[in-house]
Amino acid sequence: MTTPASCVFCGILAGAVPARVVHEDADHIAFLPLEHINPGHILVVPRRHTDHLFDLDAAAYQRLWALVAQLGPPLRAAFSA
Repeated sequence: MTTPASCVFCGILAGAVPARVVHEDADHIAFLPLEHINPGHILVVPRRHTDHLFDLDAAAYQRLWALVAQLGPPLRAAFSA
């Protein structure tokens, strides 16, 4: 279990850990990882600290995946992802 103080994603949100942010909204942040698996690989994380993806409530989980679906087509176009 991580705490917000030890969580790298919370550090990115706080500006303490540098990141190349590609999208921000009230609930999420999306950024390029330090090491990508493929061109166009991004991480999309909720602003609210959570240890596991499946710990999100149903509404937060749905908002996260709706954003992923929204960001996918532009990434595909820009990076041939």
